[in-house]
Amino acid sequence: MSSASSEQFLQDRPRPGGFPTIQYARNVPKRGPSGLALMLGGALLFVIGMDKVNAGRRQRRLLKQENINSRLALQPFLEAEADRIYIKRAAQILEAEAIIMRDVQDWKVGERVYNTKRFIPPKRSSPSVNS
Repeated sequence: MSSASSEQFLQDRPRPGGFPTIQYARNVPKRGPSGLALMLGGALLFVIGMDKVNAGRRQRRLLKQENINSRLALQPFLEAEADRIYIKRAAQILEAEAIIMRDVQDWKVGERVYNTKRFIPPKRSSPSVNS
């Protein structure tokens, strides 16, 4: 044992000045906008989107009004055309009635069947001769 005591053993120790510090904490860099910025951005997108929706609604309302105005402007012409077609069909029906009923005694072509003096317009879906 004397030989072991005579030798000097060196124990592990820190170097002079000490060991460098170890980085053990998370050092994550800040990424992206803040929550407030995200909320304001979302609100801004919502406002812009609703403005676009309302603009589309205004456009559709104006187009609908234009369509109604054009129909109102064309209505007299369409009614005049319908009256012209009615007169033409009525003449054709009277001619056909004269041909069909020529053998019947006391038949008057174009005489009213109903006991009224009021004008009764024909049905739109009624069949006509040679139409």
